[in-house]
Amino acid sequence: MKNLLRLAVVTCMLLGMLLAAIPASAGTKTEITGTMTPLEYYADPERQWMSGHIWHWRNETLSYQMDTSDPRLNGYELLSNNGDIHYTNNWDYLYIHIFYQGIIYANEDFTSPLWSCTGTGNFDVDWIFTWESQCHGMGSNAGLVAFISNSGPMDDPSFEGVIHEP
Repeated sequence: MKNLLRLAVVTCMLLGMLLAAIPASAGTKTEITGTMTPLEYYADPERQWMSGHIWHWRNETLSYQMDTSDPRLNGYELLSNNGDIHYTNNWDYLYIHIFYQGIIYANEDFTSPLWSCTGTGNFDVDWIFTWESQCHGMGSNAGLVAFISNSGPMDDPSFEGVIHEP
């Protein structure tokens, strides 16, 4: 019985190694770089509160102009974020965690959606903002998936990533 179990484990390991060597898809990947220029910001004071040593906010609205090395990701992003600022017992700032979702549009009127995005971000004690987003193409970009991210000072608008094509 012990030998049969060992054989099953070894077989599963070999099968896993073989499957890992097979590419997940035959699609192409396009490396991208870009910037997000802030346009507008709105936070509703009624959507902010404290609980313990955590300050919460919900549904902040921000808009950005996206300018990238790949024109398929250029446009105007309208996003909503939710976040929490965590403090120590001495009320020293500890870190901020943010979850956001947004739509990238082709125009400033926010009427022609190109991408649907979700992501998370964190500020550390030195105000370095690390974030990553996953965007799914809509309309003419349907079937594409973009991953974009950055880690740098809060006022650094740059990012890098990749667009996956089927």
